[in-house]
Amino acid sequence: MLGKKDPRQETSRVARFFSHALPFVAFTFGTWLSLRGTHTREIIRPESHPNIVDLTNPASPDLGESLEQTSVPWPRLNPTARIDRAWLLADGPERRDGAPGVVTLTFDDGPFPETTPYVLKSLKKYDMHATFFLIGKYLAGSDDRCVKSRETARQILAEGHLIGNHSYDHARLGGLEEADALDEIDRSARAITKTLGSAPRLFRPPYGSLTPSLEEALAARNQELVLWNIEVGDMTRDDPDRMFEELRAQIIYNKGGIVLLHDIRWSSVLAFKKLAEWLDSHRFDRDHPERGGYDVVDLGEYLRRTAMDPPKASGRAELERARAEAFKANDEKKRHRAAEVVLPLVPQDDSVASPASEGASLFGHEVGHVVGHEG
Repeated sequence: MLGKKDPRQETSRVARFFSHALPFVAFTFGTWLSLRGTHTREIIRPESHPNIVDLTNPASPDLGESLEQTSVPWPRLNPTARIDRAWLLADGPERRDGAPGVVTLTFDDGPFPETTPYVLKSLKKYDMHATFFLIGKYLAGSDDRCVKSRETARQILAEGHLIGNHSYDHARLGGLEEADALDEIDRSARAITKTLGSAPRLFRPPYGSLTPSLEEALAARNQELVLWNIEVGDMTRDDPDRMFEELRAQIIYNKGGIVLLHDIRWSSVLAFKKLAEWLDSHRFDRDHPERGGYDVVDLGEYLRRTAMDPPKASGRAELERARAEAFKANDEKKRHRAAEVVLPLVPQDDSVASPASEGASLFGHEVGHVVGHEG
């Protein structure tokens, strides 16, 4: 009928798009851009938070001792704080057929009293826990904004999220003199400690930049070095819909990982709202493992699962190559299987030119080659 779209063609177009756009998106905006399971909710107070050490008690050790001696409730998979190992561990546990993808959420560069509460609202709505890597200088001043920023940091902690150190002034630590770089780390730790009464045990260097001597310094401070493997460069963008699509594509491609966003931009807040809704609708159902899906966990649980089933690759580059090869091989298999189903739908009347015979294509592939990627 004139003007009526064939639903088979619409399905074919969507499938072809995700078949061939997904690898491109995942690699282009992926890890190296800058280099319904149940979860019981609880309000975690500073005095009992597993990520931090209570320094408000007079009997507690000082900051230096607390960073060096206290234990954490996750396995120390990188006690020497090696940057190359941190990049590998960011990818999480080895991928297994029939097992859920594992996702953990992280936010950098806050807290911002204007935007961070909206991220917290989305996390609470979907019962998710995240890690926030804070900038020390936002907590250290006496002006109204710093006061509000400290209140926001306390809200993050009170709602059960982990807090890490992201340096005092977001400097590229690898480009500083060592004394200045150490001051960035320690001043920020002190500002966070003063705000929350407890010392952070997680550290993420701005831009993922560290020197060997700074690795040693973090190891001596007993800091857990945390990087990422999913990001879309959200600090320089204002297209939340597209950012969400790229985040989703990367999560599907990588089958989970550590998501990096920034809780200081409205576009990032909006992109995350969409991502949280999508992740919630794609929770892994253990009664139906064949459907796939994801466990959205906090960072401690992510590290525990990684310890139970560590990545077999020797490094991140090797892992990326193997994943690309596996994706390509699986892509070819799905395309050929889908082609057997779709091709008979092409009109057989010789007087009607079929799209395939005309060579019509999307991303350079014929109409008959369809892949049913999630999306």
